[in-house]
Amino acid sequence: MDQINEYLTTLWQSITWEFVIKFIIAYGFIIWITLVIWVLKDIRNRTSNILYQMLCVLIPVIFTPLWIIIYLLIRPSKTLYERFYDEIEENLDIIYEIIEERKRQFENKINKSIKQEKEQKRQNTQKPLKKNKFKYEVKVENKERVEKSDKDEEKSKSKDSEKEEKKVTQIKKRSF
Repeated sequence: MDQINEYLTTLWQSITWEFVIKFIIAYGFIIWITLVIWVLKDIRNRTSNILYQMLCVLIPVIFTPLWIIIYLLIRPSKTLYERFYDEIEENLDIIYEIIEERKRQFENKINKSIKQEKEQKRQNTQKPLKKNKFKYEVKVENKERVEKSDKDEEKSKSKDSEKEEKKVTQIKKRSF
């Protein structure tokens, strides 16, 4: 215990104002260098523009450590990874909308086919027509109806496919 007390008293007696000033200058220089290194790493994570990176690193080298306020004001708010994941999230939302739209189209198609089957069953359960020229005309009318409905479905499919193409073109393609 006595040795520790002697060591501390000799250390305290050897500290002068000159030593304190040198220590403060060295400490400030170390902080300045660490801030330059931090800015270099931070700006590389936030932008891929070389000129902007050099500008942001030269500011602390030229100016005093007070430049950190300037750097915090001019640096991009999001890192490259954050922007990348934001774009992925937006694209996933668009893809989800496309999937939901296709689900609805599929459900509509199934509902139409079910209605057609019910209608056909209902027509089959009706009184059979007498064999005459009217029966043939009825069949022709049904064929025309079926052909018309097929044409209508093709038109709606083409419109739906145009909508899908527009949605697909909205997906952003960007590389970092």
